[in-house]
Amino acid sequence: MGLELYPFNAVLGGIAELRKLIDGLEETKKLTGKDGVIFIDEIHRFNKSQQDALLPYVEKGTFQLIGATTEYPQTSLNRALLSRSEVITLKSLSPQEIEVILTNACINQDIVLPKAILELISSLSSGDARLALTSLEKVVEQKFLLESTDGLAKVREILLEHARHYDKNSSRHYDVISAFIKSMRGSDVNAALLWLSVMLDGGEDPVFIARRMVIFASEDIGLADNQALLMANAALSACKEIGMPEVRINLSHVVSYLALAPKSNSTYLAIGEAMGFVQNNATIEVPEHIKSNPNPTHPIKYKYPHDYPGNLTQSYAPFESLDFLKLKK
Repeated sequence: MGLELYPFNAVLGGIAELRKLIDGLEETKKLTGKDGVIFIDEIHRFNKSQQDALLPYVEKGTFQLIGATTEYPQTSLNRALLSRSEVITLKSLSPQEIEVILTNACINQDIVLPKAILELISSLSSGDARLALTSLEKVVEQKFLLESTDGLAKVREILLEHARHYDKNSSRHYDVISAFIKSMRGSDVNAALLWLSVMLDGGEDPVFIARRMVIFASEDIGLADNQALLMANAALSACKEIGMPEVRINLSHVVSYLALAPKSNSTYLAIGEAMGFVQNNATIEVPEHIKSNPNPTHPIKYKYPHDYPGNLTQSYAPFESLDFLKLKK
């Protein structure tokens, strides 16, 4: 395509260095006529003002911009830059593809390892070739382990220390919390505990988890079990007062309760319907008889329910036949 590639690392350089790079790109373009591509690695490391500095050049087409990030673009990049970009997700490699890469690396470096070791590394690399090659180096450094009777088990133990990845700013963060909520909603207590463990093992903030549980208690259990909201709030309090590792026990207790509790989304639907009703009407005036200071000459008077048998009901809204809450106990 005749394009000049200009690599840039957002960790090592700031706006000043980036402007020098752009100036050089523009000068080269004038001399050679070749368009340039700036590849910014770790682009999420740029703050909002640094990202904004790219916008004028991107809009004018001064260069093509490619940014690489391991974090969730919708939260790590500003909207203006995202709206001018196409997000492409790079899929994880399969264990078979990882094994091919490891095999080629062994051939290039004259390394001889049992196929079982390469398969083990491939299966524990989470589709990440860089992690797989790093693991290969570790195995080579401690090759003596393979000579023992339980060499494969020892290598597995070493690799497992770095085989799990969890980034609180990546898409996996959102995927796992989604799986956690949906498991509780589906009353699958074992799956809910599994995803809870994944989050805790990955260093997720227990307070974040508990807050989502408080929301869940009203959204998905609601009036089917009013105790659920109390339990969820107790978990939130425990997370704030105790913290890890002990609070994992409290979280396990309450997650199990929420997952096994009867489910109802009636209050969730009711507030949605009521909000929609309000937003589709002009200002809703308060009926005179239930105002803070009603007009004493108004013909309709407020009736204190406790003064009447069966708690007398009168109209409390300026509309008839409101039916937002449909109980599903």
